[in-house]
Amino acid sequence: MTGIAIIKKKYYLRSDYTKKMKRKILWILLIITALVIISAVITYFIYEREKPWFAFYIACGAGVLVVNLIIVGFFINKNFKDKDRR
Repeated sequence: MTGIAIIKKKYYLRSDYTKKMKRKILWILLIITALVIISAVITYFIYEREKPWFAFYIACGAGVLVVNLIIVGFFINKNFKDKDRR
């Protein structure tokens, strides 16, 4: 019985580790997304008067990048499996 208890304890520790890693990865993605949005807005307002098409191009590129980061976060959240459910 003691061998099974030790295996179960390691099993739960691994699950806590995966939850922490999942949370950390999602927070990093959220921070990167926020930085991209902030930098795109600042760049848009800087170049809006001088080069309106360039500002629009930068804003659209940042929008595509933000959508891609949100999709990546969704798939990480979905596919990052917990060890408890095995």
